[in-house]
Amino acid sequence: MTFDEYKKEQLKDPEFAKAYDEIQPEMNIIRANIQEGISQNLTQHELSERTGIDQGVSGKMAMEDQRYGRNKSTLVNKTYIESGGFRNKFDKITDNPKLARFLCSLSKEILFHRSGTQTEDMYWIDGETGEVVTRVIDQSLDIKHKIVYTDAVKKAISGYKNLITIHNHPSSMPPSINDFNTYHQRGYGISLVICHDGTIYQYRSEQWVREKLCDMYVASSIMEGYDEREAQIIALNKIKENHKIDFWEVNADE
Repeated sequence: MTFDEYKKEQLKDPEFAKAYDEIQPEMNIIRANIQEGISQNLTQHELSERTGIDQGVSGKMAMEDQRYGRNKSTLVNKTYIESGGFRNKFDKITDNPKLARFLCSLSKEILFHRSGTQTEDMYWIDGETGEVVTRVIDQSLDIKHKIVYTDAVKKAISGYKNLITIHNHPSSMPPSINDFNTYHQRGYGISLVICHDGTIYQYRSEQWVREKLCDMYVASSIMEGYDEREAQIIALNKIKENHKIDFWEVNADE
């Protein structure tokens, strides 16, 4: 019996399944750390020290990650994310040094958690106090490119007038039309997309935009030879001409 077959059998037990689900957020962080270690050629001993788990276990998990593979295109460049250039971008988002440091730290946490995956994390922060209101960090890997607003999330953010939102885009794409429409619907204060390549986009919207309009512009640009990211940026800039939306890349040297 293979490990996958054994796990499938054990998950039929409700108590085992519940315990398995409860530890997944922690295991996702450990796996992200292990994948970073693999990319940096760390020894099993160094992996063990980083993750805080037994050397033999961390080695087996590393082998499992290598066997099943991670999405190399969405791996985070740790050197750049830890650099002053990345950190200084947050000084352009807010004049509050303490809040800027917190947003930077939170962004790093998101990026390292989701490095090598196609899944998004999202945090909602009180713009007045700088405290985390709620977060989504344990989505199923089957849910891609979309944050699900559960009833618990809607209840947690209800009544806030100046929320700051941060979420990652593993493919390093600019904000989606869904991002703009959610900003407009919820009336957020500051919204950021943190890309796995280190790019940061800030965006806002004062009206609803049809997704099909954006899709049409994107398709047209792709037919002209632009890649998907370039096509998305071209589409958003065209939409800006006749809609009350805005977005920009946050640069440290501005």
